[in-house]
Amino acid sequence: LEVRDGAQIQAATFGAGQSGFLDVTAENILLSGIDPKRAPAALVAATTSTGKSGGMRIVTDSLTVQNGAQIITS
Repeated sequence: LEVRDGAQIQAATFGAGQSGFLDVTAENILLSGIDPKRAPAALVAATTSTGKSGGMRIVTDSLTVQNGAQIITS
């Protein structure tokens, strides 16, 4: 799995509801880079309002996070 240059995989809510659970399983995972507006390549499980954040599980043999990429839970 490759997530690059500001692309994001999200389980998120922007309101009162609970966000989902992000479950990522891949032999190799690469998160790399940011887009021109400075948004990072990312895996995200988050809420931006009053809802509860979900969770995240990552199952992999190799995880690389580089060049400004992020794993975010909030």
